[in-house]
Amino acid sequence: GIIKDKNFFNWIIKNYKKIKSRDSKHIMYIIKKSCEIKAKVVTLDEKEENIRALLNFGHTFGHAIENYIGYGKWLHGEAISCGFLIAADVSIQNKTMKVSEYNEIKKILELFNLPTKLPKNVNIDELFKIMQHDKKVKNNKIIYILANGIGKAYTTDKVSKVSIFKALVNHV
Repeated sequence: GIIKDKNFFNWIIKNYKKIKSRDSKHIMYIIKKSCEIKAKVVTLDEKEENIRALLNFGHTFGHAIENYIGYGKWLHGEAISCGFLIAADVSIQNKTMKVSEYNEIKKILELFNLPTKLPKNVNIDELFKIMQHDKKVKNNKIIYILANGIGKAYTTDKVSKVSIFKALVNHV
């Protein structure tokens, strides 16, 4: 929902109790809708040359978190959850997302008991070094997937190191 469909994002918030209780009708819908969004993106970019990267929203940060703390300490989704908020924070700094939208993303993650802060005692410098080895690095620049509000993700390599460090520090 964050990357392509604000209505779906809002539906998840509205129906979170049913989803958390594993109501089969709601679980089936969330899986179906997620697969439809992913399939649409993949169809538009089968060779991952452009738009398909949007599916990695939060992943540059999330993969670095997983690598830093050690695989298996957090589930993949937990690391990506924190990555969503860091990406949203950078989006705010880039003036493409409102603080209220960041708060909506944080709310939905909290409703599902997902992490919204980095692990304790994280070394920001080390985390950034790990990010520089992410698969989304092109020509020595990290390609970030950010949000132009909820429901509209975009890619950019125009993010300052200062912005990244600020977003990381904001989530310690």
